[in-house]
Amino acid sequence: MPSLIESLIASAIERPDNVRIAITKRPAPMRPRELFEVFGAMGVTASFGGVIRSLDFRTMAPSTLANVILGRWLTNAELAALPQPYHAPTHLREMMASEEFRRPLIRRICEAFPEKRRLMHVRIPSCAGRYTAALLETAYPVLRQDYASKAFARVEPLAQHLGAILSRIDTARGVVFSAPHMGIFLAAPERTPAGDDYLGWTLDQSPCRAIDLLFATVRSPVSLALSQANGTIMRLRATPQAENLRAIARALGHLPPADAPAAAWKTVGQKLIAAHLPLNPICSALGDGTAEGAFAACARGPVEIVELERHSAWCRTTFTAPPYEPIGISEPTLRLSDLTQADHAAIKDRMGQDMIFYTRFRRVIEASDLPAADGHQLGTPTTA
Repeated sequence: MPSLIESLIASAIERPDNVRIAITKRPAPMRPRELFEVFGAMGVTASFGGVIRSLDFRTMAPSTLANVILGRWLTNAELAALPQPYHAPTHLREMMASEEFRRPLIRRICEAFPEKRRLMHVRIPSCAGRYTAALLETAYPVLRQDYASKAFARVEPLAQHLGAILSRIDTARGVVFSAPHMGIFLAAPERTPAGDDYLGWTLDQSPCRAIDLLFATVRSPVSLALSQANGTIMRLRATPQAENLRAIARALGHLPPADAPAAAWKTVGQKLIAAHLPLNPICSALGDGTAEGAFAACARGPVEIVELERHSAWCRTTFTAPPYEPIGISEPTLRLSDLTQADHAAIKDRMGQDMIFYTRFRRVIEASDLPAADGHQLGTPTTA
C-alpha cells in the first residue's frame, strides 16, 4: 500500500541501497485510549492482527498490560499462571475476549474519550426507538448493549466493530448508547472501601454528567397500547413467527390465516389488549413503575421527555440531523375507533400509572408549546 507521500507524488519512493523501509510501530499502550486509537486508525479494516503489527510490546510487563485493558492490576496468582516465556499479544487476545473486558466496554470507551458528549436514550417500547436509533447513527457512533454476548466472544468480530465505531469518534461531537431503564444512567454503584478510605474513593461516577444529554420519548398510553397490539399482530402474521411470540400465539388460541383480511385480526388485537399489554412501560422505564416514582426520578436527573407527535421537530433542532422517514410503523389493524369500553378499561388497568404521568407531561408541554419537557418541570406528582 503506498504511503501518503507516494500517493501525492504518484510514484513509489525507492531507497538507493534497496533496503526495505521498516514500518514504525507505536509504543505499547499505557492508557485505554491509546489502544482504542489504533483500532480507530484502521477503521472498518481493523483486525486484531493489525493491532499487533501496529504496537511494540517488547518491553510490556503483563500486569501493566492488564491495567490498561482491564483497569486493574493482576493478582500474584494470575501472574504465576501466565505461560513462560511471556507473550504479550496472546495475553492481550485473552483479555479482550474475556467478559471482564467486554461487559463494561461502553464505560471503557466513554472514559477513554471524556471530552465526547454522551447521548443516552431511554428506550421505551413503541416510542420511536428504531427511528431514533437510525437517525442518531447518521451523525454519531452508536455503542451496542450486547458486548458481553457470544456475538463478540471472539476477538476478530470485536476488533472489526471497534474499528468501525472508533474511527467515527474522532470527528463526532458525541457518542450514543441506550438502555431500557433510566436508572442505569443515573446510578453510581457503591464500592465498599477496605479500611479507612482517606481518598474518598467509594463511588464510581454515574454515566450521565452535567454536559450530557439524557432523553426519552413518550406517547399517549392508549396510542402506545394500540401500537403494541398492532405490532404484535404484524409479527404473528409473519412467516415464520418470531420465537418469543410462540407462547403468546398459544395463549391466543386459534389465529386467522396470515393472509386473512385485516378485519379478521381485529379480535386478535382486542385479545392482546385484554391480556398481553406491558405493565406501565413509561413509568417502568423512567422510575419504579409508578407515576410518583417516575416523577421523582425525572426530578433528580437532567432528562428531556419528548412527545412522540413532536419527536421529529425535536430531533432536527437537538441533533441537527436531517429528518428521517418513519420506520417501524405498525399497520393499523386495530384503530382507536375500534376500542370498546372493555378495551379502554383493560388499558387503564395495565397503564393507569402511565396515564397519570402522561396527563401531567402533556400539561407542561402544551403550556410551553415545546416538543419536550425538562424532567425538573414535571415537579411533584398530582392525581389525574
